[in-house]
Amino acid sequence: MNPSVLLAVIFLCVGVSAAVFATLLGFMMIGEINRKREDDNQIPYFSFSPLESLKRLGLPRQYHRLYPHGRLHIYFFVAFAVMIIGAFGVFFSLYHMASTSPPIPRGR
Repeated sequence: MNPSVLLAVIFLCVGVSAAVFATLLGFMMIGEINRKREDDNQIPYFSFSPLESLKRLGLPRQYHRLYPHGRLHIYFFVAFAVMIIGAFGVFFSLYHMASTSPPIPRGR
């Protein structure tokens, strides 16, 4: 197996694991924020509305405002950064594999 392919698979596994972990941390932050809100002003866990999705962009800020000594927002940002690094790692390892592989012979 080409080392670039193996490296791409490793980066992909790390990136997907970080994405799942960031999603779980986001759900945990929603639960903690909803605990402090009234019933009519809670953030839904799952929504398909663009307006509700825009509200989720401020989750780490809201969590930090309500829980100044909490660490979930820090873990969320770390997991998000690892996910981005994994995506770039997959891209660059596949680019390296494509640029260093011999050309495909074409028949006449």
